[in-house]
Amino acid sequence: LRFDESATTQIIAEAFALYPLELVGENVFKPVLVEIGERWMQGEVSVTTEHFASNYLQQRLAALLHTLPNAKKEDIIWVGCPPGEDHEIGALLLTLYLRRAGYAVQYIGKNLVIEDFVREIQLRHPALVLFSISRDESLHALPTITDELINSSPNAPLIGYGGRIFQ
Repeated sequence: LRFDESATTQIIAEAFALYPLELVGENVFKPVLVEIGERWMQGEVSVTTEHFASNYLQQRLAALLHTLPNAKKEDIIWVGCPPGEDHEIGALLLTLYLRRAGYAVQYIGKNLVIEDFVREIQLRHPALVLFSISRDESLHALPTITDELINSSPNAPLIGYGGRIFQ
């Protein structure tokens, strides 16, 4: 919240030196983001501060994602966020956790466009699609995108979803 990248980088480096990625993600990244979001909702933190902190952590996770090997398997898992969902840190964490567990995972991104996403599913045939959802507004898109995926082809992927909205 102080816009101090050096101190934040040092704290994150120490956390990763002491604990595995999964513990740092669940016990550092997630609680920090929840608290920042709550402070923003209470008017204690500006939008700019919330965006800076969230984007900093998101960039750190994206950098980690590019350093982890991706398994070479036929059954690919896609992880992303449905239409209207811009909060992608949960999806990034899930992608990292699954890669570390040995799965072949591709992070697709946030705020997916249904028609384009369904078309890519038909072309690339992932075995599983996982959606991360944190906002009520994004939840409303879930039935539509699920129906589109199920009806898109006889080889439709399995579909899963999770995120803060379901807690």
